[in-house]
Amino acid sequence: MTNKTILIIDDEPKFRDNLADWLEDMGYQTLQAGDGEEGLELFRQNRPDMVLADLNMPGIDGFGVVEAVTREAPETPILVISGIGVLEDAIRAVRLGAWDFLTKPLQDLSLLEHTLGKAFERSMLLGINRLYREHLEEEVAKRTEKLRLLNDELLRLNTEISDTQRELLYTLGDVVETRSHETANHVRRVARLSYFLAERINMDADEAKLLRQASPMHDVGKIGIPDSILNKPSTLTPTECEIIKTHTTIGYEILKHSERPIMKAAAIVARQHHEFWNGAGYPDGLSGERIHIYGRITSVADVFDALTHSRVYRKAWKHDRAVEYLQSQAGRMFDPELIRIFFADLNQVVALMASLG
Repeated sequence: MTNKTILIIDDEPKFRDNLADWLEDMGYQTLQAGDGEEGLELFRQNRPDMVLADLNMPGIDGFGVVEAVTREAPETPILVISGIGVLEDAIRAVRLGAWDFLTKPLQDLSLLEHTLGKAFERSMLLGINRLYREHLEEEVAKRTEKLRLLNDELLRLNTEISDTQRELLYTLGDVVETRSHETANHVRRVARLSYFLAERINMDADEAKLLRQASPMHDVGKIGIPDSILNKPSTLTPTECEIIKTHTTIGYEILKHSERPIMKAAAIVARQHHEFWNGAGYPDGLSGERIHIYGRITSVADVFDALTHSRVYRKAWKHDRAVEYLQSQAGRMFDPELIRIFFADLNQVVALMASLG
């Protein structure tokens, strides 16, 4: 038994009963509701571990359920169920706060089991991150008071906090890359390549180190993108492309609230690493030096590493082909001066990539 309870909200009794039987066979406990109003009442009384809600119901429909559960318990996974051919409704529900969607009829039970597993895995990671953040904030508050009396401890504590933040950023970056079926070392390679380029443009040493620590968070917003889109092996639809693009603003919203320099830098990187030098990028259509140097550097590092390593939708490129592509995009996607400096000594770049694995 999983000891996890799933609330099913659907106005079709037969479908609801069948789904409950499948879930109970998988080891879950279930609750059932025939409409949105009853479902929300059961949710508030029992606080289940997950909600499965049909979108089309009389009274409070699935969209209303998604909004209410997201508002009251944002860490609770919500999967919506829609009929075939109404993908737009499912995408609307995802934008309102649903974690993923399934389509009727549910015939592939392995897909259902996989989707449930990924949703619970994401819920666990978010819960760990929240608890860790709360714990870190409590520890910082306690230690700040001690610093007034223990000045000799200042350096040790600052080093400890810095190491903890850096490890947290790497860990969250690894979680996102692993979830999208990309290599976990991607975030570490992007960090090292960003630092490599920052040093070569003579960036201040402390600022270059700050960028190295912040750049692993460039894709943290992908934690808010459904698996069905993030891991799609075929070409994305225009609507799905627009959803993928929101990972920049999702990441920024996650990171922007901290006053710590490393988190401020990470927020900039998350939002701006897909801006183009010619203004054709996203999310804000910035151009030229209006794009922060952190975003411009991370963009070069991210694309070069992505092209030279296999992804779910394509094989890795040879270094020569990747270099040729980035150079062709100088003045378009990328800051032309950064491209010139980055590839000024190609042997150094290739040797660095080989050392990073």
